[in-house]
Amino acid sequence: MHMQHRDSGYRSSRGDAGRGRHFQSSQPAHRGGHSGVTSSRGGTAVKTNAFTITTLPSKIYYQYVVGGLDFQRPDDFLETDYCSEIAPEVKDFDRRQEVIRKLQTSVAPGTFSSLLIYDGRSLLYVSSELKLPGSSSASFLVSLTDAPPVEGARGTYCVKVTKTTYEPIRPSDIINLLNHRDPQTQAAISRTVTLLQILIKQAPNQRHPNNARAYFSEEDKRSIPRSGLELWRGYFQSVRPTLGKMLINVDTTVSPVYQEGPLPRLVMDYLAIRNARELDLSPTDRNFTKLEKFLKKVKLFTGHTQKIKVVRSLVPRAGMYEFVNKDGETTTVADYFKKVYNIHLQYKSIIGVCVSPPRSERPEILPLEICTVKPGQLYKRKLPEELTSAMVDFTKLDPANRLMMIQDRGPLSTYTTSEYIIESGMKIDPQPISVQGRLLNAPIVIFQQPADLKMGAWNALRHKFHSPTGLHRWAAVSFVDHIHVQALSAKMRELADCCGQLGMSIQSPITIEQGHGNNPEQILTSILRKAGPDPEGSHLVILIVLPQSAKTLRARIKYFSDVHAGVRTQCLREFKLKKTSNQYWNNVALKLNARLGGVNFFAQSEAMKNFAKAPTMILGADVGHPAPGVQHPSISSLVWSTDHRATKYSSITRIQPPRLEFILDLQEMVEAAIKDFIRVNRCPPSRIYYFRDGISEGEFETVAQKEVELIEATWKTKKIPNPPKLTYVIVGKKHHIAFFPEGGSTMNDGKGNCKPGFVVDQDLANPFSKGDFYLQSHAAILGTSRSSHFTLIKDDNNLGLQGLQDLAFSLTHVYAKATRSVSIPAPVFYADLVCQRMGFHIPPNSSYHGSDTASLVSGNDSSTLDLDAWKAEFGQVHDNVKKTMYFL
Repeated sequence: MHMQHRDSGYRSSRGDAGRGRHFQSSQPAHRGGHSGVTSSRGGTAVKTNAFTITTLPSKIYYQYVVGGLDFQRPDDFLETDYCSEIAPEVKDFDRRQEVIRKLQTSVAPGTFSSLLIYDGRSLLYVSSELKLPGSSSASFLVSLTDAPPVEGARGTYCVKVTKTTYEPIRPSDIINLLNHRDPQTQAAISRTVTLLQILIKQAPNQRHPNNARAYFSEEDKRSIPRSGLELWRGYFQSVRPTLGKMLINVDTTVSPVYQEGPLPRLVMDYLAIRNARELDLSPTDRNFTKLEKFLKKVKLFTGHTQKIKVVRSLVPRAGMYEFVNKDGETTTVADYFKKVYNIHLQYKSIIGVCVSPPRSERPEILPLEICTVKPGQLYKRKLPEELTSAMVDFTKLDPANRLMMIQDRGPLSTYTTSEYIIESGMKIDPQPISVQGRLLNAPIVIFQQPADLKMGAWNALRHKFHSPTGLHRWAAVSFVDHIHVQALSAKMRELADCCGQLGMSIQSPITIEQGHGNNPEQILTSILRKAGPDPEGSHLVILIVLPQSAKTLRARIKYFSDVHAGVRTQCLREFKLKKTSNQYWNNVALKLNARLGGVNFFAQSEAMKNFAKAPTMILGADVGHPAPGVQHPSISSLVWSTDHRATKYSSITRIQPPRLEFILDLQEMVEAAIKDFIRVNRCPPSRIYYFRDGISEGEFETVAQKEVELIEATWKTKKIPNPPKLTYVIVGKKHHIAFFPEGGSTMNDGKGNCKPGFVVDQDLANPFSKGDFYLQSHAAILGTSRSSHFTLIKDDNNLGLQGLQDLAFSLTHVYAKATRSVSIPAPVFYADLVCQRMGFHIPPNSSYHGSDTASLVSGNDSSTLDLDAWKAEFGQVHDNVKKTMYFL
């Protein structure tokens, strides 16, 4: 405890009203807003993947919705505020597009005489006001079959089109609106941007598989063996307003896609089997469940009708499945296909697919061998862990190739051929714009002595940790059969030698054991008994060797250690131990020392000196959402710094309703952070810098406003006499802006990327933000470096844009387990790590562990998830480790 007080650097005395006697007041940093002179003026020009709209559409557009309006006043209207009235409901994007296309071309071409611009969900735009039979609203019957449309008939849809009460959209006015930057015009600008967004996507989306963000082409694809999947390269495009102009951001992207072709071939590839007879699976087989989940909602062509069918479930021994035909006779699927279609099934006893909705009176069963997978179906679930390396390998492109693909193979060519863009009169410059940027001064990284920093990287070799701890009570266990006790003992001696060289004090391990993956809790409990209770100031650490594929085993171990027993663990991968090096053991030591409460190194800069002038707390926050199709809660995390160098962090995590963007329990979590800060420093923070990850741009305003309210409510409920001042910053990682310096540029790192510390804060600025900038803080090991986008929402600390840039860049150098600057500030990275540990909080024997649908009360949407049941299962981190950096 005393050591914590000394290390924090924050001390109070009776004469300083609890504000910390080592802190001096400082003048507020200059606020470098977009309207004033900022740091990038006079910088160096680099290309970026953004293209100028040189001529905006000259036409006027009228907005309609597919469905009825669900609002009282025009100002209430959002994209999702409509009653969807394509009836019966059509969930498939392509099918909705087909319905609207036929509405225009066949059903009512006189009414829809100008091109329809449709977003595939609810919004319709036309350049000539529609003469609807019902004045502002009309319904139409659309048949997707050859038969005339009849209400209620199969394949017939009723489409309601309703005019909104908005003023017509005049895209040519947007530059004038941007230049004036009147908050009253922001809604009009947003509507114009939405229109332009849909306009540029219309042509490629009609020709290529796509999602809400990008379209994909099989012209550049790669198969992934033993997965049933292949990777398709695609192109993201987004219209972005900036100061005085409109830009289109174009980038490469990648999506996994189901392999097209015969369904048996895909299934056998996915299960890694060679003989089709091995597909005689029962519902209790692991592969049956695994395959059913993989194939659900996949679209198929059938050899006997060529109609598109959708997989709902699997059926064992499909050829032998018996049913009553329309003549009242009992027959089998095999006999039916032989009699009706003259198709002789080769494999009667293997699985088939059911393509009927649940609880159908007469299920439709199809044998695998008559099914063909429809081309171009995006795989929308989370990619399995073992396939991520293939994804990364295909995704990485060096900067020159990436820019070449954007310009030569991307959507730029469609901008001159798209009938929608041509009709609008819009023109886009095919040359990427150049932006002005500059390099920030890198901080000094200090172990016990300053490190040699080159291109954002440094080495721990020949250095000692700034505040080393000790491996006094530790043990090791191997869950890999061929790494036995003797071999593991030799490896642990290598680790101990490395830790000693870095300044850590080392004692002999308590025990080194061989464990069995089918019951890891048993051996861990045995080690705890041998070690006995932790004496004051000393903590047990168990090093654990895992096999290459050990997702379930690792989850069991981490639940036991983090939640159940409260013991520090460090997992090591089998393949890493085959050829260990000093560099590898250094990386392990970095994690161990930080987990045990030590400080590996810190960043010294003007920003960090200012940070230490008053009791200051950094908060990093994130919300992690379940993958598409998975019925899990979202998980929220908050980490906070407790020392004057922002190197030590604690954390708290909660679960909340799925897809909820703001952190529901943020007030309670901030209260816990302040309480812990006071425990360590004996004074409350006078300044709080809140770095928030994981908010999409469309949610900035609503989420930030709600979270600021929750944070500031903490001051009131705790009755803090001198509330801390708050700076709220959103950190975005998932944007698509990239930078491409010229070959001889001073910004070029020699690999075609910009050097670490490159910042742009003017030419790509959001005209309605208090200030925003792009910071490329790290050097890319492979491919193109990706910057982070920082948006300043609230700045009661008067940090200003340049002050925030310097602080953020310094914080990318204090990520405890890496000897290089990282892509986002360390506290944001830590919050992300905490969110990734969702599976470690659920008991291994729980029905909620690994389930996609556990705890659904009824139905299948987020409102039916039983959150209370999840909370009952969700274990909080044990008191023994929750104040440590266990998440490294």
